Amino acid sequence: MLTVNQIDDLTRAESPVVALAVGPDGTLVGPVAQIPERWAQRATEFVSNVEWKPKPGAVRFVDGIGDGLVLCLVGVGAPTSASDVGQIDRPGGDQPGGDQADAAGGPHDLELLRRAAATVVARCQQRTSVALAIASTEDEMVASIEGALLGSYRFVEFKGALTTQPAPQLASIEVLTPVSDRGAEESPRDRSSWTVDNAIAACQATIQARDWVNADGASLPPEVFADAARELLESAGLAVEVWDEHRLASERCGGILGVGQGSSRPPRLVIASYEAPNPVGSVTLVGKGVTFDSGGLSLKSGEGMMTMKCDMGGAAAVIAALAIVPIVAPNLSVRGVIPMAENLPGGRAIRPGDVLRTRSGATVEVLNTDAEGRLILADALTIASEGEPDLIIDLATLTGACIVALGPDIAGVMEVKQSAAADLIAAGDAAGEAFWQLPLPARYRSLLDSTVADLRNIGTNRNGGTLTAGLFLSSFVGDHCWTHVDIAGPAFVDKPSGYLSAGGTGFGVRTLARALSEWSAAGQLPHSADR
Repeated sequence: MLTVNQIDDLTRAESPVVALAVGPDGTLVGPVAQIPERWAQRATEFVSNVEWKPKPGAVRFVDGIGDGLVLCLVGVGAPTSASDVGQIDRPGGDQPGGDQADAAGGPHDLELLRRAAATVVARCQQRTSVALAIASTEDEMVASIEGALLGSYRFVEFKGALTTQPAPQLASIEVLTPVSDRGAEESPRDRSSWTVDNAIAACQATIQARDWVNADGASLPPEVFADAARELLESAGLAVEVWDEHRLASERCGGILGVGQGSSRPPRLVIASYEAPNPVGSVTLVGKGVTFDSGGLSLKSGEGMMTMKCDMGGAAAVIAALAIVPIVAPNLSVRGVIPMAENLPGGRAIRPGDVLRTRSGATVEVLNTDAEGRLILADALTIASEGEPDLIIDLATLTGACIVALGPDIAGVMEVKQSAAADLIAAGDAAGEAFWQLPLPARYRSLLDSTVADLRNIGTNRNGGTLTAGLFLSSFVGDHCWTHVDIAGPAFVDKPSGYLSAGGTGFGVRTLARALSEWSAAGQLPHSADR
């Protein structure tokens, strides 16, 4: 990951390229008062003499500054009105621009700044360093750092002799610390608890999650994934326990064992915990870790299987977020319960019609072996509930139905007892990750009734598949405050966009980190969860 150095004087920047922000009308925006007059004049002169529309993310390089220095002019869009601040549509995608612009010098859309910074680093890959001077508030500076770090990510683990693209030379960024003149008029966003150190830690965690999701299923089976999780989390100071298949059997985890029994690579369960010295609350995070999902005997199509190495995206996000809890949320006690299994159609695979007995004692009739994520989560949520946390949150690439309902870029959120959905959605807005709350209608619960077991693992029809999956999971959290996040869409992208490279996105890491940070700083969990 790139090294980040903060500077307070652009004339002392050591980078050969300095990025400046340009508004839709071609004028310099951002920390204008901190830009040397000669540089500003050269930039203004260039824009006035060329035919260039500085749309968000558009870039032009300007030389003639002297000493080998090059200016990189990047479009950042128009300032947003207060009602638009933090309201994102799609991470890395098109954003609202000047139609709702406030007065010049107002706050800029943080997502546009992330995209702008990502574009700059993408265009400067063969430079050793680049300086960013595009932010006029601390939160804008943090967003630009996030965009640069995430936008510089490339997964090259499996690139070989036929790859001719030159390796990136960019190793560091310098970021101008803005001098805000807003004083007492600063918005709540400018007083956020989300610091530069938090942002850097969260980006590093997101990149780790991306690496895991991008690894192929052959190189990251459950036992390897569990060992990698243990190594990372123990190095971060968390206590870690890994249950192998024998421990899972003795602990009655029939859901996890059932899903994993078709593979020669046995399942695992990772339990990790961070104990705050004086905790203001306790949260347990659960992440679905199906390291490869063929569908089992209910076999997916070849096309449907192509990206199923990403079916552990929830586990990757949760593990990565857990690793930075001591940094971003030191006042919370946070536990992680992460089930890992490979769903293959081997000779011992579960069959449609088989009945599994879960840790809770509830039995499940498996009518579709491709609805396996909820089976391993059933055991994990039961274990999470046994710890009596104030709040449980799970992340899972659970249902294709969620993609049908919300599209590929938005995660679905469901909850019982009005737990943490509102806070997660707000944290996602700030992080540039989109969420939408869905209901858990009790009227659909009967769709999961089985004639031979307590539950069936799919509804009686295909309608409302995301909702019935959520209702299934709710059967295993008892009376606890619980929020379920279905990240089936945004966990993986086919094409690069903004600061998202093709492949695993690490979706959810920064949202979880922000939410945990806010709760830790506030000294309490969401009101309804703190009961």
